[in-house]
Amino acid sequence: MKFEKTILVKDKIRLRKPEKEEWKKAIPWYSDREVMLMSEGISEGNYKIQDINRMDEYLDKVGELYFIEILESNSEWKAIGDATFSETSLPIVIGEEKYRGKGIGKDIITKFIEIARKMEIKELNVKEIYHNNMRSQRLFKGLGFEELERNEKGSSYKLVL
Repeated sequence: MKFEKTILVKDKIRLRKPEKEEWKKAIPWYSDREVMLMSEGISEGNYKIQDINRMDEYLDKVGELYFIEILESNSEWKAIGDATFSETSLPIVIGEEKYRGKGIGKDIITKFIEIARKMEIKELNVKEIYHNNMRSQRLFKGLGFEELERNEKGSSYKLVL
């Protein structure tokens, strides 16, 4: 299956493959203390553009990197986070605080599961969710992912399709 440049998730939520020069839009997300703690396990500091470029280049190699976009009231799409589709990991960040806890992550992972089934992928994996990231743990467990391994930092998960 060829991955589309834009995937409509719901009426006002879409995934869009960003151009490399757009990756700088992620700087505010990876400057947010909660994002850094929950996604990177870092309680101090933030990512610079070089860090984001290195991370996004890696994610784009191992999977399909997308920006999460919301259709705002002025009929313009706004990037609010990023997500990557990969059989080996499904990293997702809602970078804009006002959009966290609204079910957007669930909608996106549900769409990724749908895509995986169409591609006849047998399982999806999540490398690691930190123990303090209860929101992500509930999200993935709620969609049927089961804990595989546990270490001092976090746990890995798997969904058999």
